[in-house]
Amino acid sequence: MEQEKQGTVIAIRQPNPNFLVMGLPAIQDLAKVFIDSGIFADTKDQAQAIVKILAGQEVSLMPFYSMNNFYLVESWDTSKKKYVTKIGQSAQSMLALLVRDGDFRYTIQEDSAERCVIEFEQLFKEGWKIVYTGTFTIEDAEQAGLLHRWDAELKKRVLKTGTWAKWTKDMLFSRCASRGSRRIGSHKLGGARYTPEELSSGVLADPDTISAETLLEKAVAPTPEGEAVKDVKKINKRKSRKVQEDTSKVSEKTPKEGEVEELTGDDEREANELFDNLATNVADVEVVDTGTGEITEASKEETPAETEEPEPVCPPSPDNIIEILRSAYNTFKMQPDVVYKALEVSGSVGMEKKYTVATAWEKIWRYHLAKLEEGK
Repeated sequence: MEQEKQGTVIAIRQPNPNFLVMGLPAIQDLAKVFIDSGIFADTKDQAQAIVKILAGQEVSLMPFYSMNNFYLVESWDTSKKKYVTKIGQSAQSMLALLVRDGDFRYTIQEDSAERCVIEFEQLFKEGWKIVYTGTFTIEDAEQAGLLHRWDAELKKRVLKTGTWAKWTKDMLFSRCASRGSRRIGSHKLGGARYTPEELSSGVLADPDTISAETLLEKAVAPTPEGEAVKDVKKINKRKSRKVQEDTSKVSEKTPKEGEVEELTGDDEREANELFDNLATNVADVEVVDTGTGEITEASKEETPAETEEPEPVCPPSPDNIIEILRSAYNTFKMQPDVVYKALEVSGSVGMEKKYTVATAWEKIWRYHLAKLEEGK
């Protein structure tokens, strides 16, 4: 399949129809050839290759183009508590499908590391008309938690490593292009309407699909452990001192045994106020009478306030698949055989064929967390 760039419009020439009407046996043979070639790292087996080819056939795309532009992404599903495989499509392929029939076109208005703006037009009887202007900014990426993460050790937000840090301008364009393609031409995209980066990050490009839990996790720093407990202790100490002070004052106003003292109006009001304050504070602090006229705080174990533990955050992934074994040992003390077991592969070759760097590293981390949980 060939592409010609005409200004900002990509025209896809008509493909060989023989590849678009292949039956399942022919697709199986072709899928085996793609797997044996070893050039599609995200495709684990023949079945997944068949899925990618069929996804392309759905929108009349050639098999090799489909293998290059459709991606199978493993991402952690928080609701199901397991990894699920989803299919994504490159932003360039989305734009190509959008403009293929000649009824849509787009113009890049702004393309920088801070902001991307793409203007989409649709052809009507009276001519071209702007139907949508897509915008994705560095602020949008920050709000979605794509640039920074919470570091539990440093107790602050730190810059993430990976594609967003290295290729910010390209990632802004990709998000803007995929969002615009979905907004005005979702019927042209088939079943793969998100890019692999959108699926693997867990934060989709459309504001109404951004997870509220994800935004809170990325935007709110967890409370430092122990601060709530310290505050409770300070309050209890203040109340205990207040009880002792009020008790002493009440004792001074109380007549000794055998004596009868007539209280004035002011004395009576003051005594009533002291008793009221004493009753209020005693309700919150357990006290005992030592027999000496002093009331002290009872010796009991204080119950610390419950504090929410911060959500565990995956450490930064290595730069390439080769560094995974070394990083897994340095970070998690995992030997290579344990890493292979976590990834369900027999060696480094299988690891490279089966996973991208990000998905392999996240799965190793999840395996490490599961083992820590078992050891508790």
